[in-house]
Amino acid sequence: MTASNQQAGQAGELIALKLAQRLGWEPWRTNVPIAGGEADVVCLRTHGGKREALILEVKTRQGALPEAERVSPAQLRRLRKMAKHFAEEHELDGIEMAVVLVSLEGRAQTTRWLDVPAF
Repeated sequence: MTASNQQAGQAGELIALKLAQRLGWEPWRTNVPIAGGEADVVCLRTHGGKREALILEVKTRQGALPEAERVSPAQLRRLRKMAKHFAEEHELDGIEMAVVLVSLEGRAQTTRWLDVPAF
């Protein structure tokens, strides 16, 4: 990964994290190793007395907004496997997953949040 791609990826993760915060999630960590892979962003919250986590897969592109098709069925299976393992390991009451597509065009940014159905 080139330095500019790495910077774009980090910028996309920060954008996704801020979006999750606006939706009521508390940031926990980025680039979290979990069985089966690495979660780009993990957030936590207590909602209705239940402990929940949010695992985000962030797809960042410079230029046009990346298409949802860039998230393959294999990537979705990996995301679900990581989420299930994380929920069990941390004894959570619930877990949500989403793919956040981020487009960076100069100073402008566009995002799209795609919910991933549970296991």
